[in-house]
Amino acid sequence: MASEKNLASLPRGKSFFDQVIEDGSYYIDKTLLVKDLLDGDSAVTLCARPRRFGKTLNQTMLKCFFEDTAPIGGKDTRTLFNGLKIESAGNKYMEHQGKYPVIFLSFKEDDWGVNYEDSCNLLKKYIASEFERHAYAIEKMPNEYDYSSLKLLSECLEGYHSKRTIILIDNYDVILENALEHDFYEKMLDFILSLFGCALKDNPYLQFSVMTGRLRICKMGTVELNNLTFNSVLDNHFKEFFDFTQNEFDAIIAQQGAISPAYQENSNIIRKLIDMADTQTKTELGTLMSGGVISKVIHEDITYDEVYKNADNIWNFMFFTGYLKKVGQTVNHKEEIVVELKIPNKELDIIFVRKIQEWFNERVNQKDFSKFHDAILSGNAAVVQEELGDFLLDTISYMDGKEDFYHGIMLGVLSGIHNYNLKSNRETGLGRCDIVMKHSSGRGKAVIFELKWTSDMKEIEKKRDEALKQIIDGKYAEELRNECYNDVIKYGIAFCQKSCEVGKLD
Repeated sequence: MASEKNLASLPRGKSFFDQVIEDGSYYIDKTLLVKDLLDGDSAVTLCARPRRFGKTLNQTMLKCFFEDTAPIGGKDTRTLFNGLKIESAGNKYMEHQGKYPVIFLSFKEDDWGVNYEDSCNLLKKYIASEFERHAYAIEKMPNEYDYSSLKLLSECLEGYHSKRTIILIDNYDVILENALEHDFYEKMLDFILSLFGCALKDNPYLQFSVMTGRLRICKMGTVELNNLTFNSVLDNHFKEFFDFTQNEFDAIIAQQGAISPAYQENSNIIRKLIDMADTQTKTELGTLMSGGVISKVIHEDITYDEVYKNADNIWNFMFFTGYLKKVGQTVNHKEEIVVELKIPNKELDIIFVRKIQEWFNERVNQKDFSKFHDAILSGNAAVVQEELGDFLLDTISYMDGKEDFYHGIMLGVLSGIHNYNLKSNRETGLGRCDIVMKHSSGRGKAVIFELKWTSDMKEIEKKRDEALKQIIDGKYAEELRNECYNDVIKYGIAFCQKSCEVGKLD
């Protein structure tokens, strides 16, 4: 037996309830979800939660609880629930254990293809596998699987078991997200709505259905699924059954120590947001990257076809899919839900940094820096300041509280100067200058850059002058002259947020 009371290891990488219990892994008891569903009156429930919120574990728990495994030669699942909360809830609920035919479809993992035909064919294979699993109840297997297939299977199962069928669909929207990425969303949505609508709406062979995903499948009122009860991460109902409550989390930490789960995710959504970012969005990304919090109006009714329409929708998608976590919630004067958001963990922080760095590198490669480079080599500090300042306005300052951020920007914008080598933090003279740029011939021009940063705009000119003084006091140019670089240009540059001041020594 395994519950939150034991000291077993955490079930890392395990998503199936029976595997977790049989292996004796640490299990946070969510089995009262069964009671909630039996006490409720919803024909179809869609629970929308981010990844790693226990959706698959709950769905496989429901399958183990409700499914009559005798006709398929399955194991006795009754013992899996020994000592768990649903058993303690009484015989009123346990009498439902192992009594229903169950159709179970999980779309959590697979390569769904880059076109509609491949994706549809794979979906039909999933359906075919359920027909094969329940072959005992089917007189003649279909030659083709279409939108009516799940209803047909439920009819066959009801006829054999004399019990209406429970349909569990896990991570239904993986298919739609893939279709959105590959530009066949509308066709895929039409098929999904027809398939699920036929199986879940006005189906006399259906007991009830539970679906999980990350977003709403469609707007409320859509004919195919207007009997669907939607439950999101903002709802209190079902909240205790997905992810951890604070008490459960504290118990895990006390017994298991710090948790550092692996995060595997398609991060295209971050790049989409960066590509669409206006000045405000770039500022907000910078706030998040520096560990801060941003506030956003949240709309529960967002669907996949709306995700990329504007930056606000992408922020919503990132919240509902787990890229950002809620740290506070209020209601504004328009009666809209306003959520305070931040990056939830170090793993996602690294993903954000990597995507922003990729975007920055591409921006550097695409931008024409010839005017900036000419100004650097000609000693025109005013043009250097103007061009560098314009570029700063177009960047995402995710570490503008550190000189390292600006140091990285300078290395990026200087990297395209032909026939010059860059040295970063090279020991020169009596100290350590930030960047040295030397002509690759071993003679000719060399350029020294000393960089400073301040959080106070009133201090930016003072910091520029400090940088210039450090070049003099550190005698940074002497070693370069000893290497036969007689023409040494010396810049002191100070940064504050998205502004800069550039000075040059004669």
